[in-house]
Amino acid sequence: MPAKPRPLADMVAKELHEWIERTAEAVAADILESPLAPEVVQLSRAEMRAFYRTNTRIQQLLWLPDGSPNTQGRRQLMQELGPDGYEAAALAQIPDEEEVA
Repeated sequence: MPAKPRPLADMVAKELHEWIERTAEAVAADILESPLAPEVVQLSRAEMRAFYRTNTRIQQLLWLPDGSPNTQGRRQLMQELGPDGYEAAALAQIPDEEEVA
């Protein structure tokens, strides 16, 4: 037997969801405008490459011990870093022209 529609419960759930969203956005905005706002550091390309190349966790997610690609780890890294972060991590693995010569 199908469940009966519960419009009052649905309305309360929707209002609660909207209140939570508004509150979270307001708190985040207040934090970003306060002295407690996180600082954003602009890294140079060389600093970013050095970080991704020396970070052992990222290396383990990108490569298996035998040097082959770690497909599962790369998927995890993509989820954690997002497309832009994953691209930076992957591009850091490509040697510079000076390193190849």
